[in-house]
Amino acid sequence: HFLPTNCSALRVQRARRMPARSRRLPYISEHGLPREPYVGRVQRVTRLGTGALGKAWYAARLAGRAVSGDPAPVRKILVVRHGFLGDFVVMMPALAHLRRQYPEARIVLGVQHDMTSAPLFDGNPYVDEVIGIDFLKHKGSRAAQLRGMAGLFARGFDLVIAGGEPNALSEGHQTGAPRYYGLYDGYPDQELQGRLMIRDGFRHEADNNLALVEAITGVTATQEQRAPVLPLPEPVIAERAAALGSALGLPAGGRVLTIHPGSKRASRRWPLERLAEVARRLLAGMDDLTVVLTGGGGEAALTGTILAGIPEGLRDRVRDAAGATDLLGLVALLDRSAALLSNDTGVMHLGRSRGTPLVALLGPENDKLWGPHPLGPGPAVALRRIVPCAPCQLDRCGPHYCMRGLTVDEVAAAVVSMIEAGRPTDGRLVPLAVRRHRAGWKALAAEGYALPLVTVLARADGGRTLAGTLDAVLPVVERQSYPNIEILGVGGPADAGWTDSRDPVRRQALPIRSIVVEPETEPALRAAAAAAWGELVAPLAPGQDWPSAHLAVAVAAATRAPEFDVFRDGRPMPGAGADAAARPGAVLRRRLLLTESVPASRLAPKGGALAPPLTGDR
Repeated sequence: HFLPTNCSALRVQRARRMPARSRRLPYISEHGLPREPYVGRVQRVTRLGTGALGKAWYAARLAGRAVSGDPAPVRKILVVRHGFLGDFVVMMPALAHLRRQYPEARIVLGVQHDMTSAPLFDGNPYVDEVIGIDFLKHKGSRAAQLRGMAGLFARGFDLVIAGGEPNALSEGHQTGAPRYYGLYDGYPDQELQGRLMIRDGFRHEADNNLALVEAITGVTATQEQRAPVLPLPEPVIAERAAALGSALGLPAGGRVLTIHPGSKRASRRWPLERLAEVARRLLAGMDDLTVVLTGGGGEAALTGTILAGIPEGLRDRVRDAAGATDLLGLVALLDRSAALLSNDTGVMHLGRSRGTPLVALLGPENDKLWGPHPLGPGPAVALRRIVPCAPCQLDRCGPHYCMRGLTVDEVAAAVVSMIEAGRPTDGRLVPLAVRRHRAGWKALAAEGYALPLVTVLARADGGRTLAGTLDAVLPVVERQSYPNIEILGVGGPADAGWTDSRDPVRRQALPIRSIVVEPETEPALRAAAAAAWGELVAPLAPGQDWPSAHLAVAVAAATRAPEFDVFRDGRPMPGAGADAAARPGAVLRRRLLLTESVPASRLAPKGGALAPPLTGDR
């Protein structure tokens, strides 16, 4: 019952109840991670109860409207959205289209109580009200939760629209609305919605939300209406811009480059020393340029590190504005800026929606879904290096293959091109320029990155000698496209005198070690696993033929899913134990990869298969 995110036949369809057996199977996300197995019985019963009551009340409301001469079937709409700044910016095209088709309806945005993006909707023509509805997630009393549910039900919503996970709120199921539409991307509780549209992982999130509204209304938006453009009270923004320019001491006729070094996940942040080098080069080459470093109050350490990395002779043209601006002040600064250099974060989407010439530094996320929108009121370029372990959602990453693959030279050149391009004066939308570069494991090793070491366990069994086992396993391992491998031959007492007779070149390219244990005993199996040096252990039986990319795929799956220990066919196996890990074709992770990855240089004294050590300037 898992529907792929790249399904091209996107249509609104009735949600079918899944068989009991399938509800207990894990759902796999676009990142290869299992999800919650099934929907609880209480959720299902509650949804059915509120749905039945809601239909009866909706019929009564329609009757009352008919008597009053207003038979419109939709008068109150709830749009459910849990998220942060970027999540709400990409909602704008869908909200605008909803307003165009229901101009008289009251559109309410239901969000989490601690949502900090409320100023985006002050005076917003698309939304009439913003309310917090995540009362079930609060630690209040059960009575308070029931009051919240009753209050939401009493509002009498005729239509509820929800995005895909994790941007949906389960409280939307308690509204009793007769029509509940949402995006489906594999989460079991989404089956509680009345109508579902498959979320396309190869299409921007703004376009997915807009496609859902188009399917609901039956009206297709024009090309110009697809770009996330943020409507804000321009007199207020102009007043903020003047005050901000005075507070930061920005020269009246000079150009401003805004650099936003932060991101919710550290794995999305480009190295701070490289941002400092980009700023240094641009300040040295442009006498009228001022650099403004932005961030929240908790990101002052990031902006301070960049400021410290800029020479004192240029530092007087740098402004540290971390924590110094609110959301509307940030918008005013972006409107004043000649260019924005940003990581993959909400400020990136905000700058794109305001037409600020943008250079987006994209990391491990799916950029087709969450990168800058393909259309915007200003020029933009997105830089991304696609590595084997992407996409992922790691909070932290040690080697940082994807972000470190973006060089100072290409980023500085992109910023210069955006400053020179400027904002269009004719109001036209500008397509996004995307520069993607791919690098496989072998390319990363050649560039000097440490890769996780894989130990292939070749165990002599079935009457084979260790030499015979290795002769059978060696050709399969040598065909693998992953470069950092060692073989550990596990033999019995009769194999104690085994030596590697291969030529020196082959021995250096693929080291083979051996260990002698008592055959077919549990302590012997544990001793073999303990003797492995690799961060990943892969059992391989004689006669088994792996595809050439098997280990490369397995390592990629293991690095992007750090909370699981056993992988098979490129997918994590939740709850799998040592018995599953011992099966041929499975891969067992012995250490936490990437976040605390063992540098290859540490294995040098032991003679393991080595990639060059990680360097900071790659």
